Amino acid sequence: MKPYALTPAQAAVAILPPHTPGRHEQPAVLPIRTAGEFMAGETLADEPLLELHTQTCKSCSRKFVARFPGFCDDCFEKEVERVQVRNTTAVALKTFPERARQVTQKMRGPSLEKAKAIMPLLRSNQGAQLIVIGDRWTGKTVMATWWAQMLGFGLYTKAYDLFASVRHTYHEDSKLREHEVLDRFRKADFLVIDEAQERKESDWENTLLTNLIDKRYDALKPTVIIANLKQDALDAALGPSIVRRVAETGGIIECTWPPYGQ
Repeated sequence: MKPYALTPAQAAVAILPPHTPGRHEQPAVLPIRTAGEFMAGETLADEPLLELHTQTCKSCSRKFVARFPGFCDDCFEKEVERVQVRNTTAVALKTFPERARQVTQKMRGPSLEKAKAIMPLLRSNQGAQLIVIGDRWTGKTVMATWWAQMLGFGLYTKAYDLFASVRHTYHEDSKLREHEVLDRFRKADFLVIDEAQERKESDWENTLLTNLIDKRYDALKPTVIIANLKQDALDAALGPSIVRRVAETGGIIECTWPPYGQ
């Protein structure tokens, strides 16, 4: 039996279904997307992390549609108010700058809206890796501190202090070993690395930072890297491996609003 084939006249008027590229046709490198874009639907269509599902609110048990489990909109606003007025005494939160902890009570405008938009991602247990960039005084550290307060835990360090604490273990008088210091940062349930641009960018620092982010990526631990950099400088400053992890699991938050006090 001969296989069925269209005649030239039939082929000319045939309507073929739209072509859906297979995975072998997808680009090898994931595009960098801005964190929070998924809230507006501007995402990779086949990203399973971003699919909408029917969720049950942890507070009122009401059903709602969202990408991540947690609170419905009404209960989330109540949770924000509850945490903001709570005087937390968590030891880990004390590593965050006191000035930033005080300013979180006064967060308003685009920084607060962006912080709220990202909060479900950090609570999703998917190990989001985020980069927060922008000019000074736009509230990058304050946003990260607000997330830690909402989560109820977090560990804060400046990049320089991270590398200095590891270098100190090489001294003869050090009571700690390198892996003991690094384990504190690797195992933190929520880690913020601030001032990422303030480092020598040596091979040793690049390798250590890449390994730290990779370990946290594997363990599904959320991480926030803060830097006073432009987006086109991230590859050179942080390395393509870190930027790739961020593009895959979280995104880049660009603080483009005016500095506080202006």
